[in-house]
Amino acid sequence: LLNGTTAPFIMSGIFYFAYGAMVNPVSRSRREVETVMEKPAVLDNHQLTFALAGAANIVHKPGWSVHGVVMECKTEVDWERIVDFDHGYAYLEVEVLPYTSKEPIMARTFVMAGDALENAKLPSNRLPQERFIRIVAEGMKYHGVEQEVIDFHIMNVPYIPSRKPDEYRRFSADINSKKRSKIKTISYDDYLMKSKKMVWIAIGGHVVHVKPTDENDSMSGPFLQWVKQNLVGKSDCTQYMMQVCYDPTLSWCENGVTDLHRRWAENVLVEKFEQGDLTGILVCFLKDPSPPRRLSRRVASLVLPRTLSFWRKEASSNDLQQFLCDATKSGDSRTTLASLANSARSSIGGD
Repeated sequence: LLNGTTAPFIMSGIFYFAYGAMVNPVSRSRREVETVMEKPAVLDNHQLTFALAGAANIVHKPGWSVHGVVMECKTEVDWERIVDFDHGYAYLEVEVLPYTSKEPIMARTFVMAGDALENAKLPSNRLPQERFIRIVAEGMKYHGVEQEVIDFHIMNVPYIPSRKPDEYRRFSADINSKKRSKIKTISYDDYLMKSKKMVWIAIGGHVVHVKPTDENDSMSGPFLQWVKQNLVGKSDCTQYMMQVCYDPTLSWCENGVTDLHRRWAENVLVEKFEQGDLTGILVCFLKDPSPPRRLSRRVASLVLPRTLSFWRKEASSNDLQQFLCDATKSGDSRTTLASLANSARSSIGGD
């Protein structure tokens, strides 16, 4: 047992202890995560910190406690969605005690990947963004976490003030590059091919090369891995960033992504990259912000190897087609996707 000597109350289902953005019901809704129960709860002998690139994290610290929200995921799919959005974290089984219960619950919670709770050390200070602090505070208040805890552990944390729309920052070209004045426009296919070799992302029609700020740093850092997992290959990261980084001051893009949404998302990425010791350099423009309706052979060559690997895991036909949609970011290519799915099945002798 991680805390105390009382045996935890074993309950069926998947329980998740949230202490960051997922305490906010709007964040869960935008990420399409459904829960059937939420309660304020406490994790003993741990401390909440925002020192890792301004992101929320917990570290083992005897005598301290972390207040958050324990929730039961409606289905396994909902838990998988939580994991997908929080790539870069590892989950642990911990014992938490709901405010209104004497029976502790075993729940899953996240810690930055590579940081063992028993040996984690606080790195150099990096401030979180005001937007993030406020949505955590609002979510905890909504679920009944003690106001004293919110005031001291959340709102008392120094943060980077939010910018107004006319202050939004953008990625710029490399001032030392001889090609700065010759930034060209490329196709979606070319963007995907380049992304296979380098960490390129697309945001609002801009294609940005992402790399560690310090050339001596590893390309396997947790935040860079998050970028590779979630942003590379998308024709426009704007809507995804709005799912991940809920901002109460900005309306949801229900009727389509606007220029304001794109500029906001790019500003969020500029600031996040600085927090995570990454540099984003504008390298070219994307000819069409949406991917092609049909998949070219070059795109298929990127997709099929992953498809075959995925299919060996006994995925269903519907799962495979959804995977291909995600991999190519082209929900319109249903005929082509079906063809690729059939090709993948026949090539490995499956049905």
